Amino acid sequence: MRRDVKITTNRNRAGGPIFEWLELGLCHSSRLSLGIGKPLPTTLSTLNAAAGLPRGSRARLVWCNLSVVQGVSRNVPVSGAELFYSRRGSGIACLVLSAIGTKPYERMMPPQLGDFIELVFVDLRGGGRSSGNPTELTFDLLADDLESIRADLGVGQVVVLGHSILGALAIEYGRRRPSTVLGVIAVGTPPRGDMTWLAGQATAFFERDASDDRKQTLRANLSVLAADAPIDRVVLAQTPIRFFEAHQDVTSLFAEADVKPSLLGHVMGELTRGWDITTDRRSLDVPLLLLHGRYDYTVPYTLWTGVLEKLPNASLRLFERSGHHPFFEEPEAFTATVADWIKSSPRGRRANKTEKTIFP
Repeated sequence: MRRDVKITTNRNRAGGPIFEWLELGLCHSSRLSLGIGKPLPTTLSTLNAAAGLPRGSRARLVWCNLSVVQGVSRNVPVSGAELFYSRRGSGIACLVLSAIGTKPYERMMPPQLGDFIELVFVDLRGGGRSSGNPTELTFDLLADDLESIRADLGVGQVVVLGHSILGALAIEYGRRRPSTVLGVIAVGTPPRGDMTWLAGQATAFFERDASDDRKQTLRANLSVLAADAPIDRVVLAQTPIRFFEAHQDVTSLFAEADVKPSLLGHVMGELTRGWDITTDRRSLDVPLLLLHGRYDYTVPYTLWTGVLEKLPNASLRLFERSGHHPFFEEPEAFTATVADWIKSSPRGRRANKTEKTIFP
């Protein structure tokens, strides 16, 4: 039986390695945790003994990354900023972009995704716990920033996920780095970045499609919303246009949101105002998965009618009991869709077979 040892390490302030996590893989599936903070056995025999292997057996180290333990955060220095990310799960690395802090997405992303991908939640430059001037952010600088995250993770390729308008940023990263981006997942993303156009399209769709109860609930919510309400209260008031269940209380989902108005204003303004996915569409070679909720009245799925067919490598999945957050509203279906897409993608299949051997 081949038994694989997986080791993740961190660095102390002096730059030396501190081994923090040791796992033994049995038959490539089960995991025996030896604990956080345990010192690394210095010889193969002591490694075998610590892992419970018989005397004389040979363990095989297949992954060693001077990074952070899964589930722990890290700051990465880049030009003019430090970028914050946190991570959990195992498998293909998937960068999850955020402009409102990582906590809301950490909370809403299905835990099941961590069974086959490593979720890496990234605060954009100038947002959440990342530093830097957000108004300097361009698509080219974004690509450089995310490449720094990828390099810090110690992986050759990543999937990138962007929600809402951040899907446009994920798409442009994929366009600019097709050799290191396995694929792009855009959730509730419009095909254009013009917010005035989007608001008009969304309002029209809501008026012709939404039920009377949904409309009445939205009007009642907005009538008591303060002009300076925090984001969790705004989202609660907008529940009828953001979620399938129009009357649920979603404030806890956004309770730890870290909103920087300058970043949101830049992303929803100057950065994406003129963005259109069909511009230079032939340069978008990476696989693109578009995921939309049937009851998303902020970014209607109907906006992609006539657009999807123009893209070289895109597919769309509609979730029938979701609004703007299908990863939270239909976690099982969302997870299955992402898993099937990765498995069916030639790039995803190659990545799953990749194994970084440190020594035989």
